[in-house]
Amino acid sequence: MLSLKENNPQIVKLNANNYSVWKFKMEMILIKEDLFHLIEDDTPSQPDEKYIKKDRQARAIINLCIEDSQIIHIKYETTAKATWNKLKAIHERSNLSSKLFLLRKLYATKMSEDGNMNEHIAQMLELIDKLKAVGEEIKDDHIAALLLVSVPKSYDTLITALEARPENELTPELIKNKLTDEYNRRKEQDSDRNLAQAFKTNVSFKSRNQNKNDKFCTFCKKPGHSRDFCYHLNKNYGSRKRFPFKKEVGPQKPNESQGQNRDRTSVCMQIHEKQNILNETKIKEELQNKNDKTTLSSTVYNETNPTTFITDSAPIIIESSLSDPKHTLLANADTRSKAKVSFFIDSGASQHLINDKRLFSSLDETADSIKIIVADGKIISSQDDYSRYSMIYLLSKKDEVLSKLKEYIAMTRNKFGRTLKVLRSDNGGEYIGKEIEDFLKEQGIVHQLTVPYSPQQNGVSERKNRTLIEMTRCLLSEANLPQRFWAEAAMTATYLQNRLPTKPKGKTPYELWTNRKPNLSHIRVFGCKAYAYIQKQKRGKLDNKAVEGIFLGYDYRSKGYRIYLGDNKIMISRTVKFIENPLPYDKKEAKELQKQDETPQQLIKLELEHEENHSMEEGEINERTEVNPCEDDGDELSNSQIQTSQHRRSERKTKGIPPERFAFFANPMENPYEKQKWIESTKEEMKSLQKNETWKLVTPPSGKKVIGCRWTFKAKYDSKGNIERYKARLVAQGFSQKFGTDYDETFAAVVTYTTIRTFLAAAAYKNLNVTHVDIKTAFLHGNLEDEVYMSQPESYIEADQVQKVCKLNKAIYGLKQAARAWHLKIGESLIKYGFEQSKADPCLFKFANNGNPMYIIVYVDDLLIAGKDEDIRKIIKELEEEYELKNLGEVNYYLGINIERTKEGNFALNQKNKIEEIVEKFNLKEAKPTNIPMDPNYLKQEGEDDILPNNTQYRKAVGALLYIATVSRPDIAVAVNILSRRNEKPRERDWNAVKRIIRYLKTTAELKLIINMDKEPILTAFCDADWANDKSDRKSTSGSVFKLGNCTIQWMSKRQNCVALSSTEAEYVSAANTAQVVIWLINLTKDLDLPQSLPVTIYEDNQSCIKLS
Repeated sequence: MLSLKENNPQIVKLNANNYSVWKFKMEMILIKEDLFHLIEDDTPSQPDEKYIKKDRQARAIINLCIEDSQIIHIKYETTAKATWNKLKAIHERSNLSSKLFLLRKLYATKMSEDGNMNEHIAQMLELIDKLKAVGEEIKDDHIAALLLVSVPKSYDTLITALEARPENELTPELIKNKLTDEYNRRKEQDSDRNLAQAFKTNVSFKSRNQNKNDKFCTFCKKPGHSRDFCYHLNKNYGSRKRFPFKKEVGPQKPNESQGQNRDRTSVCMQIHEKQNILNETKIKEELQNKNDKTTLSSTVYNETNPTTFITDSAPIIIESSLSDPKHTLLANADTRSKAKVSFFIDSGASQHLINDKRLFSSLDETADSIKIIVADGKIISSQDDYSRYSMIYLLSKKDEVLSKLKEYIAMTRNKFGRTLKVLRSDNGGEYIGKEIEDFLKEQGIVHQLTVPYSPQQNGVSERKNRTLIEMTRCLLSEANLPQRFWAEAAMTATYLQNRLPTKPKGKTPYELWTNRKPNLSHIRVFGCKAYAYIQKQKRGKLDNKAVEGIFLGYDYRSKGYRIYLGDNKIMISRTVKFIENPLPYDKKEAKELQKQDETPQQLIKLELEHEENHSMEEGEINERTEVNPCEDDGDELSNSQIQTSQHRRSERKTKGIPPERFAFFANPMENPYEKQKWIESTKEEMKSLQKNETWKLVTPPSGKKVIGCRWTFKAKYDSKGNIERYKARLVAQGFSQKFGTDYDETFAAVVTYTTIRTFLAAAAYKNLNVTHVDIKTAFLHGNLEDEVYMSQPESYIEADQVQKVCKLNKAIYGLKQAARAWHLKIGESLIKYGFEQSKADPCLFKFANNGNPMYIIVYVDDLLIAGKDEDIRKIIKELEEEYELKNLGEVNYYLGINIERTKEGNFALNQKNKIEEIVEKFNLKEAKPTNIPMDPNYLKQEGEDDILPNNTQYRKAVGALLYIATVSRPDIAVAVNILSRRNEKPRERDWNAVKRIIRYLKTTAELKLIINMDKEPILTAFCDADWANDKSDRKSTSGSVFKLGNCTIQWMSKRQNCVALSSTEAEYVSAANTAQVVIWLINLTKDLDLPQSLPVTIYEDNQSCIKLS
C-alpha cells in the first residue's frame, strides 16, 4: 500500500479560495495512484471487495487534503465519487449568481500604489480560472485589458507605451511580464522604505503654532486682544491689566483724613493648568504695585476648573453700595496706629456702612498655643493665632492642601507635642471639599469659616499675607534680584518674621512657640555674595575650595544655607563665607541675571546637594571660608521647598518692564528615603553602562562636537498605582545633534494598540500564555554607527580623567538615533532565534519553525511573549544570554493598561488607574455622574459663547481622553474626535463637553473591553457616516468597527477630508476608508496564523452605497 505521507507530493489543502489549483493537483494524485476512475465512472451496484478497498483509499486521500473548514461539507459522504461530487457542487457552482459574483470581483480588483504586483496578477488569474470553471470563458484581449486597468495610475506611462504596440502583440503573457518588470524596478528603488507603510494609512495632522497671536477685539477692531481684555471698553483698566471676566466696578473716594489717593482693592487671578509648577500670583501683583495701591486680600477666580498655574492678575475695585462715600476702608499699613475708627462692609443683609466694629469682630483669640491655623490664597499660610508663629506651604496643586494639613498636624504633634483643635479659613473650594471635611471630623478638629465679604474675621491671616508680601518685596528690591526668586524670598521672609518680636505679646513667635529665645548669630543678608565650601572628595587638588554664589535663605531640612550658583542650580551648604557689603548685583546686573538661561536644569550633583555631616580636618578651610552653622530646630518650612526655577514667557510684549511671571519646579526628592532611592538608582544605571561598555574615555578630538548629558528620574508604578521601583536614566542631550553630521536615520517602529488587541485575541483563541518581559537599559544594547562624543556624567568623574570625554560605542538614551538602533538590534536577535518579522507590523514577531505557535510584540523595552510555558521559558533563557532582563510573569499591566485573564482564557482590558488620574487632575472627583459621553444635540447647537482665553487646559484634557479612546474605550471615540477639532479656539461649551466625557469615564471607570474568542476568528467590519452633521464645515464623519470573531479589535472615528454632496458619497468614503483598514488587518491576522476566508464582509446600511460599490 502506498504511503501518502512518504510518496505523495505535498499539496496545499483545499480551502475556500484555491479549488481550481487543488482540483488539478488532486486529479494528478489520483491518476498516479490509479484511482481516478473511482471519481470519474459510476459506482457499480454490487462492488467487490477490491473495489471497496480502492474506493476507501481514494476517499481517504481526498479527505486528508482538505482544511478543517471543508470537512463539514463531506463528513457524511460514504464513497469517493460522492465526496468528489459534493466538493465540486460547492466550489463549481455554475449558476448565474456565482458568475455575477466572480465577474464583479474581477472587475473591482484594483492594485493599490503600495501593493504587490505578483500577488495582484495571481489574484486576477485565479479569478479568471474560477470563471472558466463555472463556464464563463474570457478572451485573451479581454484579460490583457483587465490587467492594464487594474493597476494604479502611476503605471499610466507604461500603459501608454504598450498601447502603441500592435494589438496582436498585446497578449496576457506580455502584459504580465511588463507589469512585473516595472514593479521590480520600482521595488529596487524603494527597498529602504519601511515595510509597515505598505499596509497602513497615513494620517496627516495640521501643524499649529501655539504661540500664534490671532486674537481680535470686536469692540475696538484691533488685533492682539479680545473684547474681555479691551482697555478701550473700560478706561479704569490699563493695557496690561488683563481680566478673565467683566465686572462693573466703582472707584472709591480718597480718605480725607489721610489726604492721599489710596484705593482699596481686591485681587482677581486667572488660573490655568501647568503640571508640577507654581506661580507667584498674589506676590507678583504686590511686587508690580509701584504706586500707593496695596492689596488687602486675594480672591482666586476660576471659571472652569481649579488648577495650579496662575498666569495673570490685576487689581479690581470691589463693587459695593455706599451710603456715605467718605467712609472707606483703607489698605494702609501706616494707619494702624493713627486711625481710631475702622469701617467695614457688612455681609450684604443691609445696604449701609456702620462704624461699630463689635458687630463684625474677629473670632475669639485663643491663648492655648496652636489651636488655630489660618490660611489664605494660593500660598497657604499656616499660623498659630496666639503666638503668631507661621509657616508657608508652596503648592504645586491646590488639591495638595489636605496632604499639607496632615503633614502639619503630624509635625506639630510629634515634634512639639501639641494638638490642632481649630482650623480657620475662608470659603475657598480647597478648604471645604468633602475629603478635607471628612478628615477634620475624623480628627475632631473644629472648622471655622469666615462670613462672605468679612475678611476681618480672618484678620490674622489677612495681615500675615500683607506683611509677608511687603517683606518679600523688600528682600528682592534690596538685593536687586529678579522676581523669579520670589519663592525663596517668601520662605526667608517667613523665617525672619518668626524671629522678630510682635506687638501683641512683646516676644518673638519663635520664643512663644518653642519656649526658648532665638539665636540670630547665623542670620545673613539675603542676596549677598557667598562662597560655599566644596568638600575635598568632590574636587581635585588644584581646584578651588569654594564656589561663588548668591545667598537665598535657610534650608528647612538641614542646618545649611541655600546658595544659588547660577544656571538654575542651588547648593545646600553649612560652611559658607558671606560678603554682605556690597551686594553682588546692581540694577543693571540684575537685568542680566533676569535674562539668564531659562531652561530648567537638574539640581547640582546629588552628593553636593547637601554636605556630609562629618567634621572637617583642621586647616582644611582657607581664608575665604568660615563655619556658620544654622540655628538648631529651625523653621519647618514646606516640603515643597523650591530647588530649580523656570521663567514663563509673557503672552504679550511690553515696553520698559521685563516679563515677571515665573514658575518653579517642586523638589522631586520629597524625603530622605526617596532621595536615597534615587541615588541608588543612579548607581545601578552606571553599573549597566559600564557592563555594556557603552563608552570609552578619550581626549576630545579637535573639530568634533561634544554633546552634554544629564540625569532624569522616573518612578514606575504597578497596576494598583503604587511605586514599583525608582528608575534613573543618564540621558544624552541629543537636541544639539545635527542631521547629516551626527545622525542620518531616526525612525523606529512602535507597536500599534490594534496589534496588541489582535495579539491578545490570538492568544485567547489558541489558549496561549502571555508573559511580560522588561529589557533593562535597552537602548544601551543598540549598536552606534555614527561617531558621537559626550561629556562625562556629573558625580561620576574621576579626578585624573577630568579633561576626557566619552566616545560612545553603544546608543544611549537621548540620542536621536538611539531608538532606531535598539529596534534594529532586538529585531536581529529575534530573527536569529528563529522568529519571523511581520510585514503588517514590524513590532510583531512569530516563530517561523513548525510546532507550537509563539508570538512576540515589542514596545521599546517591554516585550509580550505568547506561547506555551515551555517555549516561553526557552526564549527567555536565550534572551537572558544576550540581555539583562526582568521576567514580570503573566501580564497584568502593560503600557498603562490593566490586563486581566479570566478563567475562560479571555482577556479584559481596563484603564481605571488612568481615568482616576485624569479625574483628579481636572478636579472632577466630586462632579455629578452622567451616563452618556456627549449631548446628542451638541453639533446641532451653535456656540455663541466666548472663546476660552487660554486653550492649554483644553488641549491637555483632549489629549488625555484621546489616549483612553484609542486604547480601550470605543464608546467615547466619536465624542473625543469631535472635540479634538476645537483645539485651536475652544469655547466654553466645548470645555463643558470635555468635562462631561471625564464625568462619564468617572461613572463608568469599571467598564472593561473583553477580548473574547468563543467564535471562529472571522474578520468582519461595520461602517457608517453622518452626512454633513457638523455645521461648522459641513464635513461628514466616518465611523467603523472591526471585529475578529465576536471580539472588537479596532475602531475608528475620523472626519472626512472632502465635503460629501449626498449621504451616498459620505457612506462610500466611509466604506473606502474601512476597506483600507480591512486589507491591513487581513495581513495582520495572517501573520498571527488566523487566515481569513476572502472576501471579508463589510456591513453598510446605505443601499445606494452598496449598489455603487
